[in-house]
Amino acid sequence: MRLALFAATILALTMSGAGADIIDDRQANMKERGSVMRILGPIAQGQQPFDAETVLAALERLNENALGEDIMEYFPEGTETGGDTRAAPAIWEDTETFVQIEATYAANLQTAVDAAPQDLDGFRAVFGPVAAQCGSCHERFRTEE
Repeated sequence: MRLALFAATILALTMSGAGADIIDDRQANMKERGSVMRILGPIAQGQQPFDAETVLAALERLNENALGEDIMEYFPEGTETGGDTRAAPAIWEDTETFVQIEATYAANLQTAVDAAPQDLDGFRAVFGPVAAQCGSCHERFRTEE
Protein backbone atom coordinates (compact mmCIF):
# COMPACT_ATOMS: atom_id res chain seq x y z
CA MET A 1 0.00 0.00 0.00
CA ARG A 2 2.77 2.42 0.93
CA LEU A 3 4.63 1.60 -2.27
CA ALA A 4 1.54 2.36 -4.38
CA LEU A 5 1.00 5.67 -2.56
CA PHE A 6 4.66 6.59 -3.01
CA ALA A 7 4.55 5.76 -6.73
CA ALA A 8 1.36 7.80 -7.21
CA THR A 9 2.90 10.77 -5.42
CA ILE A 10 6.05 10.65 -7.54
CA LEU A 11 3.97 10.40 -10.72
CA ALA A 12 1.83 13.38 -9.71
CA LEU A 13 4.88 15.50 -8.90
CA THR A 14 6.52 14.56 -12.17
CA MET A 15 3.46 15.39 -14.23
CA SER A 16 2.77 18.71 -12.50
CA GLY A 17 6.17 20.13 -13.42
CA ALA A 18 6.35 18.72 -16.93
CA GLY A 19 5.64 22.01 -18.75
CA ALA A 20 8.41 23.93 -16.99
CA ASP A 21 10.78 21.00 -17.11
CA ILE A 22 10.57 20.63 -20.88
CA ILE A 23 11.88 24.17 -21.36
CA ASP A 24 14.75 23.34 -19.01
CA ASP A 25 15.33 20.08 -20.89
CA ARG A 26 15.48 21.72 -24.30
CA GLN A 27 17.75 24.48 -23.00
CA ALA A 28 20.07 21.86 -21.52
CA ASN A 29 20.10 20.07 -24.89
CA MET A 30 21.01 23.25 -26.75
CA LYS A 31 23.63 24.23 -24.16
CA GLU A 32 25.27 20.84 -24.58
CA ARG A 33 25.37 21.40 -28.33
CA GLY A 34 26.96 24.78 -27.77
CA SER A 35 29.63 23.37 -25.49
CA VAL A 36 30.59 20.76 -28.07
CA MET A 37 30.55 23.32 -30.88
CA ARG A 38 33.03 25.39 -28.83
CA ILE A 39 35.39 22.40 -29.14
CA LEU A 40 34.81 21.68 -32.82
CA GLY A 41 34.50 25.22 -34.18
CA PRO A 42 38.03 26.34 -33.27
CA ILE A 43 39.45 23.11 -34.70
CA ALA A 44 37.57 23.62 -37.98
CA GLN A 45 38.82 27.21 -38.11
CA GLY A 46 42.43 26.12 -37.55
CA GLN A 47 42.60 27.89 -34.18
CA GLN A 48 43.14 24.60 -32.35
CA PRO A 49 45.13 21.59 -33.54
CA PHE A 50 43.26 18.75 -35.20
CA ASP A 51 43.12 15.57 -33.14
CA ALA A 52 41.09 12.73 -34.69
CA GLU A 53 40.19 11.20 -31.33
CA THR A 54 38.94 14.49 -29.88
CA VAL A 55 36.98 15.31 -33.01
CA LEU A 56 35.30 11.92 -33.21
CA ALA A 57 34.39 11.97 -29.51
CA ALA A 58 32.84 15.42 -29.92
CA LEU A 59 30.95 14.41 -33.07
CA GLU A 60 29.64 11.31 -31.30
CA ARG A 61 28.49 13.46 -28.36
CA LEU A 62 26.62 15.79 -30.73
CA ASN A 63 25.16 12.80 -32.52
CA GLU A 64 23.79 11.40 -29.26
CA ASN A 65 22.33 14.83 -28.49
CA ALA A 66 20.59 15.23 -31.88
CA LEU A 67 16.82 14.97 -31.77
CA GLY A 68 16.03 14.50 -35.44
CA GLU A 69 12.34 14.36 -36.25
CA ASP A 70 11.53 14.02 -32.54
CA ILE A 71 12.56 17.61 -31.84
CA MET A 72 8.95 18.74 -31.33
CA GLU A 73 8.84 16.60 -28.18
CA TYR A 74 11.04 19.37 -26.73
CA PHE A 75 8.82 22.14 -28.16
CA PRO A 76 5.23 21.12 -27.38
CA GLU A 77 2.35 23.56 -27.72
CA GLY A 78 2.11 25.73 -24.63
CA THR A 79 5.87 26.13 -24.16
CA GLU A 80 6.23 29.11 -26.48
CA THR A 81 6.89 31.31 -23.48
CA GLY A 82 8.09 30.79 -19.97
CA GLY A 83 11.40 30.16 -18.37
CA ASP A 84 14.16 32.01 -20.14
CA THR A 85 13.27 30.61 -23.55
CA ARG A 86 14.68 32.06 -26.74
CA ALA A 87 12.46 29.87 -28.88
CA ALA A 88 10.97 32.01 -31.65
CA PRO A 89 7.26 31.85 -32.48
CA ALA A 90 8.31 30.65 -35.95
CA ILE A 91 8.90 27.19 -34.43
CA TRP A 92 5.16 26.73 -34.01
CA GLU A 93 4.25 28.73 -37.13
CA ASP A 94 6.54 26.76 -39.47
CA THR A 95 6.98 23.47 -37.66
CA GLU A 96 7.64 21.55 -40.87
CA THR A 97 10.74 23.61 -41.69
CA PHE A 98 11.93 23.50 -38.09
CA VAL A 99 11.67 19.70 -38.00
CA GLN A 100 13.35 19.40 -41.42
CA ILE A 101 16.33 21.50 -40.33
CA GLU A 102 16.80 19.32 -37.23
CA ALA A 103 16.38 16.11 -39.25
CA THR A 104 19.02 17.31 -41.73
CA TYR A 105 21.29 18.31 -38.84
CA ALA A 106 20.93 14.81 -37.35
CA ALA A 107 21.59 13.13 -40.71
CA ASN A 108 24.66 15.31 -41.29
CA LEU A 109 25.97 14.41 -37.85
CA GLN A 110 25.54 10.71 -38.52
CA THR A 111 27.45 11.14 -41.77
CA ALA A 112 30.24 12.95 -39.91
CA VAL A 113 30.47 10.23 -37.27
CA ASP A 114 30.46 7.50 -39.91
CA ALA A 115 33.26 9.30 -41.76
CA ALA A 116 35.44 9.34 -38.62
CA PRO A 117 37.63 12.09 -40.10
CA GLN A 118 41.36 11.47 -39.81
CA ASP A 119 42.62 14.85 -40.94
CA LEU A 120 41.57 18.49 -40.89
CA ASP A 121 40.36 18.58 -44.48
CA GLY A 122 38.22 15.49 -43.96
CA PHE A 123 36.80 16.99 -40.77
CA ARG A 124 35.99 20.30 -42.42
CA ALA A 125 34.20 18.50 -45.24
CA VAL A 126 31.80 16.73 -42.88
CA PHE A 127 31.56 19.43 -40.22
CA GLY A 128 30.61 22.25 -42.60
CA PRO A 129 27.09 20.91 -43.26
CA VAL A 130 26.53 20.33 -39.52
CA ALA A 131 27.53 23.87 -38.63
CA ALA A 132 25.44 25.26 -41.49
CA GLN A 133 22.31 23.62 -40.09
CA CYS A 134 22.99 25.15 -36.67
CA GLY A 135 23.24 28.58 -38.24
CA SER A 136 20.15 28.05 -40.37
CA CYS A 137 18.09 27.10 -37.33
CA HIS A 138 19.37 29.98 -35.22
CA GLU A 139 18.58 32.53 -37.94
CA ARG A 140 14.94 31.47 -38.21
CA PHE A 141 13.97 29.89 -34.94
CA ARG A 142 15.88 31.58 -32.10
CA THR A 143 15.24 35.06 -30.79
CA GLU A 144 17.97 37.50 -29.89
CA GLU A 145 18.93 37.90 -26.24
